[in-house]
This record gives sequence, C-alpha cells and structure tokens, in this order.
Amino acid sequence: MTSPSLRAIPLLALPLIAACATPQAIRQSSAAGPVEVGIIALNDFHGALEPPKASIPAPTGDGRTVSVPAGGAAWLASAVDR
Repeated sequence: MTSPSLRAIPLLALPLIAACATPQAIRQSSAAGPVEVGIIALNDFHGALEPPKASIPAPTGDGRTVSVPAGGAAWLASAVDR
C-alpha cells in the first residue's frame, strides 16, 4: 500500500511541468504579432441546406442581370469564404 503523500506527487508535478511550458508559449505568440480574426454570426439558418426554388437578379460585368438561386448551405459557405 502506498502512502497518501506518494500518491500526491504526480498531482503536484503536473502544475509544475505546465508552469515551465507557459513562458515559452507566451514568448512565441507575442513574437508572431497581431492576429486577424473574422467573426461570423447567424441567427436564422434553420437547416435550410438546399437553395430555395426562387432566385434573385444579380448584375453581370456587362450591365445585364442574370437570375441566380441564392440561399442554402453552399451559398452560405461561398459567401463566408469570400
């Protein structure tokens, strides 16, 4: 049977090891400079994975308009990617 003090050694060693690694992680992240973060929020998707049957008019480069189906998961993914 092991004594309670011997069982506590791994629990005490873990924070010490983590503390040794922390300064190195801070040094690396601050040397990299600022990080740009993009935030995307949705509040009304409701599982509309397929595009709707209707479409919207979209302008072309030469002044005409074309009818484009808009909506659904693929349209959302391309808009987020853009």
